Amino acid sequence: MRRLALVSLIACLLLAGVAALAYGVLFTTQGISWLMRLVGAAASVSISAEALEGTAAGGFSVRNMAVRWKDGSATTTFLAVRMEPLRLLSGSISLAEVKLGRLVIDDQVPAKKPVDLTLPRVTGALARLRGRVTTLTAEELSYTMGRGPPLIFRSIRAGADWDHAVLTVSNLSLDTPVATVEGRGAVSLLHPALQLDLTARLGELFLGCDQVSGHAML
Repeated sequence: MRRLALVSLIACLLLAGVAALAYGVLFTTQGISWLMRLVGAAASVSISAEALEGTAAGGFSVRNMAVRWKDGSATTTFLAVRMEPLRLLSGSISLAEVKLGRLVIDDQVPAKKPVDLTLPRVTGALARLRGRVTTLTAEELSYTMGRGPPLIFRSIRAGADWDHAVLTVSNLSLDTPVATVEGRGAVSLLHPALQLDLTARLGELFLGCDQVSGHAML
């Protein structure tokens, strides 16, 4: 009888600990900070942000967020996230909505001659992660590679899934100064492969065409 009581007490303490941890992650601002550190460690990047507000359960926002890695960085003036916290119980990070202000990506990977088009291979903890972004919107995106001129996207909208190192992008819409690009794509970074299905609607006629479509599988 005493042994049963002891086992029951230990089980209750474990359940209380799990409940306290879940509450801390879902219903406190510190829980968001912990999740950001967890994602950063899994992806081998550093994440910093200012004015963090909200919780995982109710949605949160940050200002002046920066993500840095060995050969580059990404910064945004504003980030707002609405999560689906119950999916954390199944080991999946699910975001119902992500809104970004101006997003600047600076990719300083050393130039190689000839250019290496080999897809990177993802392994370890990042490859085992599962996640989803139902709707992603950004006001403006600027992407710079090396010393080249920046690519400017006036707005971006898409959905994305990450499952065992396979990134799938759906409902993609990119508004650029010369065309609006729509479509979908998928890239595997565990066993490198790429699939794209895109349509560009041009702002001005090019060789008599106002629309260009392309499909690629690698």
